[in-house]
Formats: sequence, structure tokens, C-alpha cells
Amino acid sequence: MVLHESAIRRNRRRIVALAILAVVNYWLAAIVFVFCVVVGSIVALVAEGFVEGLDFNFLAAFFRALPDILGFFLFEVFTSPITAVVALAFVLAGSVVAAITLLFRLGRIERRVLRETGATVAPPGTKGELENLLSGLAISADVPPPRFAVIEDPAPNAFAVGRRPETAIVAVTRGLLDTLSRNETEAILSYEISRIASRDIALSTWAVAVTGHTIELWENTDRFSVTIGLWVPKLLAQRLRAFALRGQAAQQDMLAVRFTRNPRSLLDALVKLQQDGRVIGAVSTATAPLWLEYPGRRGPTLDERITTLRELLRDPPQPQHAEVLSTEG
Repeated sequence: MVLHESAIRRNRRRIVALAILAVVNYWLAAIVFVFCVVVGSIVALVAEGFVEGLDFNFLAAFFRALPDILGFFLFEVFTSPITAVVALAFVLAGSVVAAITLLFRLGRIERRVLRETGATVAPPGTKGELENLLSGLAISADVPPPRFAVIEDPAPNAFAVGRRPETAIVAVTRGLLDTLSRNETEAILSYEISRIASRDIALSTWAVAVTGHTIELWENTDRFSVTIGLWVPKLLAQRLRAFALRGQAAQQDMLAVRFTRNPRSLLDALVKLQQDGRVIGAVSTATAPLWLEYPGRRGPTLDERITTLRELLRDPPQPQHAEVLSTEG
């Protein structure tokens, strides 16, 4: 679809960059984690008194000789051809393992999100009007009709996930269906289809798959050593996610306004979600970028997106006191 061609190229480039940087981040995370574990173990041994009899004169001599030791490794060991071959083989093997691990997580992301949210994917032909509406929008965007799911949660929200348009899933909460009108629901579905067509959903799915495990592991661990060891890898994962998704919300709002048949309904739907205030229950920080209303503090807020849409539609917000005056009159 011509409407999405520039966005498709942009998102494909970001997916490639994300995959490469994810492998680099995997290496950095492993190095930092091992370093923190080693240092933490030494500190623990000292704290427990296991090194009481250590000869500190020996330690002083060791630190004085440290420059010579480092020089030997840098100029004698690390510059030898054998060391170079071994190091290259080690890096290649580690990178292959990292790539396989990331692809494994990518392959499981759709099932993981469905399990996390309790979303039920509807068999084809069982959701009637909504499924037909979604299929018609997909045909307009020249993408395969995505699978459709409903989440039994009273908070109005929606998400989409999928590595490719052919495998995409669009899910809406029961609260969204109960809160929005038909035109507003259609506008939300148009927005999600627009994201699928532009490969924004593919990019978000990649970003969640390659960064979510580290973020989730750091958030859920009770062990202080793991918390310390994963602190820097977690920061790296967050920075990597922020890089991949930078500017995505504004770009998708622009595409959605151009794609949907009723952009005013999209604005009205977001205003209703903003005013509702309820937050989806079964969601984690790891999968937050997949959602229409970002359930966290690090993503784009509905306030920002509503302001963007008002600017695109040239629809300035009414002053709050105007409603009060008209009511009093």
C-alpha cells in the first residue's frame, strides 16, 4: 500500500538494526553480569570472613605488578595469532548462541502475550460483525486479515502482536467494546490494521522479544545479587527499546488519520480511554509497547497522542470552563 511504503522501509531498517544491536547488547549484558557476579562473590567471601588469613602484603605486591601483568596479556597474549583465532571463534560462537536465543524468544512472544493477558483467539467465523469489520479493513490495507481475540478485562484497551502481517493478532478488551461506540471501535481497529500494514507491529514485537526477558527478570527477582548483576543489562535493554520505538506513536497516529475512514472517531475513542482511567490488569512492563494505551510510565501518554491528533485534525480542545458556563446558562 502506497500510504505505508515509507513507514515500511523505515521499520524494516529499524528491525535489522535492532537485531544487530540486540546481539551486541546480549554480549554486553553477559560480560557485565559475569563481572558483577565475580565481584559480588569476592565481597561476600570477605564479608563472611573466608579470607581472614589473606596476606595483605601479597595483595599490595600483586597490585604493584598489575600493570606488568596487563601489559603481558595485552601485548603478548592478545596479539598472538592463536589468541586472535580463539577469540574470533569464541565471539562467533557466542553471537550464534545469542541470535538463536533471541529468535527463540521471538517465536514465543505471541503465545506469551496471549497467556499473559488471557486473550482468547476466536476461531474464524465466530465473531460475526467485528471479525468481518476487521477483515474489510485488512483488505483495504492490503494485508492478510489478522486473527481476532477478546480479553475479559473491564479496562478499555487493545493490543496487536505479530512478527509478520501473516501471523498478526489483534485483541481488544471487553471494556473497550462496552465503552466505545461502533464508529469508535472501528477507528481503533483501523489504527491497529494501520500498524500491521506499516510493520510497526512487527517492530514492536521484535523490540518486546529482544528486550522483555531482561527487563522482566530484573523486575521479578528477589535476589540482591541478580538485581545488581542485571541492573546495567536492564538499562541497556531499556535504551535499546527506546531507540527502536522512538517516534513510533506520532508516526502511527499520522498514518492512522490518513487510513481510517473516520479520524474524528479515533480522537473521540482516545479521549474516552483517557477519561476512563482504568488500567489493564494482566500486563507487564516487558510487553507494554504492544498496547494501544501504554500501561506504564515510560511510554507515550494518551495526552500527547490526543494533542497530536487534534493538531492533525485542526480540532482545538474546548476550554473546560466553557462547558460549565453553558450548563449554568
